[in-house]
Amino acid sequence: MKKLFVTDLDGTLLENHVSITEENLSYIKKLKELNHCFAIATGRAYDHIEALQREYKLDIDYYILLNGALLLDKNGCVINHQTISMSTIETIVEEFYNDDWRIYFGTGFRSFRLNFEEGKIVNANNIVIEGIEEIKEEDISMFAMDYKKEDINYVEDVCRKINSKFGDKVVAYRNVNFIDIVPAGCSKGNGVDYIKKKEQISGENTFAIGDSWNDVSMFKSAKHSFTFKRAEKELQLKARYVVNTVAECIGKYILEDVS
Repeated sequence: MKKLFVTDLDGTLLENHVSITEENLSYIKKLKELNHCFAIATGRAYDHIEALQREYKLDIDYYILLNGALLLDKNGCVINHQTISMSTIETIVEEFYNDDWRIYFGTGFRSFRLNFEEGKIVNANNIVIEGIEEIKEEDISMFAMDYKKEDINYVEDVCRKINSKFGDKVVAYRNVNFIDIVPAGCSKGNGVDYIKKKEQISGENTFAIGDSWNDVSMFKSAKHSFTFKRAEKELQLKARYVVNTVAECIGKYILEDVS
């Protein structure tokens, strides 16, 4: 029976946000050797994932990117792509930005960083733009606010305020000290639901793992949801299983029968 495995990236498959362990990589390869479906669900953009895919030679069937704002097939072809209006972005930045935040923007294929200290925006390819007005012609699908201080309660409060005031236009997800903001209606869970339908895989045979609040929507779309012992205690309550690694999730629960 074909199964679907969906994993978050940062803090999950990338345990240290930089690299994939040999153990995790080994179990991903075993999963694919058995012809199961493998998807990445992340807040990152495709321009970030391409290098990772090449480095580890990952056989990825679907990419759920920008927290569901961008969905691609294994060849990088666009299945769905949603954007945020620049007026909404400008209003949120004006209301909530101060010097304690770093702000990032992404189209899904190009990424930018708003560096207010230097008065410039720099993307991953070191292209310097002088101000927000220079990206007005870009189709921005997500922007992220990174709080420089360690205050999860404050970040959670700002996240709630964004959802309360702009919930008809965007949805904000807290990821530790980050707030990821995407078009309203976008979520990792919606991406998982599309894949289940396309591949004709039931929820019973769907497995999803993540370490943050933007993963809860895909927990709801999978019969078998996983987070980590290191995750926030409240988040652990949202998942069916709590494990130590992605390898444990695959080896103990996916490649074996789950009652």
